[in-house]
Amino acid sequence: NWAARSVTDVKGISTECLEAFMHLLPKIVEKEPADSVGSALASLSAAGVHLPSGTMIILASRIERNADPRGAANLYDAVVKDLESTPDDIEAALYRLGMLCETRFADPGRACEYYVEVAKRYPMGSFEDQVRMRLAALGHKEHT
Repeated sequence: NWAARSVTDVKGISTECLEAFMHLLPKIVEKEPADSVGSALASLSAAGVHLPSGTMIILASRIERNADPRGAANLYDAVVKDLESTPDDIEAALYRLGMLCETRFADPGRACEYYVEVAKRYPMGSFEDQVRMRLAALGHKEHT
């Protein structure tokens, strides 16, 4: 696809292509297979392109439901790393990363790290109760 080729092209991503892609992104996310769109967005994000964090969260959630936890985790991670992501989207991405580590990757230690990060950064956030419950369920004493 053009996104993968543009990322590897020495000239980089043309402004014209990127603007057209961003304009069409909501329709692309709605109509195209989530895995394909997710791969394109992950490539663009890795190349330093800012993508709307809300769109990334929606797409990651769809990919997660399609049984591709690794693909979803890549998008959630991109939201966390993007300095332009909204605090609400970062909080949701960190929480979902914790859930994926706990339930899909069998890594309760890493899950606790994500949950603790949510608790520290967003002590009165939307996921406060869920984080406390998840940490307690995993036997983590701090922040419960």
